[in-house]
Amino acid sequence: MRWFLPWTLAAVTAAAASSVLAMALSPAPTTMDFTPAPLEDTSSRPQFCKWPCECPPSPPRCPLGVSLITDGCECCKMCAQQLGDNCTEAAICDPHRGLYCDYSGDRPRYAIGVCALCNLRPCDVDIRTLIKAGKKCLVVYHPEASMNFTLAGCVSTRSYQPKYCGVCMDNRCCIPYKSKTINVSFQCPDGLGFSRQVLWINACFCNLNCRNPNDIFADLESYPDFSEISN
Repeated sequence: MRWFLPWTLAAVTAAAASSVLAMALSPAPTTMDFTPAPLEDTSSRPQFCKWPCECPPSPPRCPLGVSLITDGCECCKMCAQQLGDNCTEAAICDPHRGLYCDYSGDRPRYAIGVCALCNLRPCDVDIRTLIKAGKKCLVVYHPEASMNFTLAGCVSTRSYQPKYCGVCMDNRCCIPYKSKTINVSFQCPDGLGFSRQVLWINACFCNLNCRNPNDIFADLESYPDFSEISN
């Protein structure tokens, strides 16, 4: 047994040396730094409404013909923004003049718009009668014939073939999804002419976020998330 002990010790020593050599020759593990994907920066969109409300002691005196309304924050009285004025969620356009805040020029923030003439639905067509059997909505109404715009008895100098947002038979409302503002020239019976910015609709969608279905001014107060879209 004396000869067996030295042989065993030699074998153990050789095995330990081989293990140390293998660890020395093997590549060291590489540490990977995880870089999270950048998140969309939404802090650039200004907040125009602040609560609690802070209003002046007396309402403003508006120029002749300009509506005195409650601001978009539902806080204070304000003089409504007029055609061509900038508008926000707080400074809203004059609803009594058929004005609409067009945010298409402020992508992707949709924070500051321009007051344009609202041209959402035709006045002389009942779109509900055009909804197909089995359907509850007509998302877009597109007349086949061209037409001239009229404003205060004046007629546009050229004809157009606009698209209109449709209506729903349930509790959904249809509002512009893609739109822009175009400049329309008008000619009046007395020979005078002028031009106005008019909302031009390219696409609409019908959604469930309606405080008052088919009220065009209530429909335009906000743009719902895509999760709420239902055609």
